[in-house]
Amino acid sequence: MGIPVKRVVSIVWAISAAVATCAGVLLAPITFIHSNVGLVLGLKAFPAAVLGGFGSIPGAVVGGVLIGVIESMAGFYLAQGWKDVAPTSFSLVVLLLKPEGLFGLHTRKKVEGPVMRFMFKTDYEDDIRLFPHSALRLSPTAFCWRCC
Repeated sequence: MGIPVKRVVSIVWAISAAVATCAGVLLAPITFIHSNVGLVLGLKAFPAAVLGGFGSIPGAVVGGVLIGVIESMAGFYLAQGWKDVAPTSFSLVVLLLKPEGLFGLHTRKKVEGPVMRFMFKTDYEDDIRLFPHSALRLSPTAFCWRCC
């Protein structure tokens, strides 16, 4: 009984593949199909997610709208080359001022657990005794080149 985790994960992957397929079908008529077709979209989507804050879907939507508005305004008011630079620069400024993004939550995790103890071995003979199969026993002349 309970929630079948493997089945739910499989269904979520199938739904995401179907949504990606629909996006590809809708995108194909407007753009040319080539090997880097998703690169430009990924370069715009990642700053949008970072700007909005990871783990926040409304933040990603607002970040995407902000990236689009900034890109449009930069294309209108600035030179053509600055159109792609302006959203990334704005994202960097926001991350400098608010590292968790606009809608991200500032969380701190306290790590608790057993004390880790390190044991340093200094005796090679203990290693050979404990792990005899890994001992490399070579003669002193094993790496010498012989001319004969």
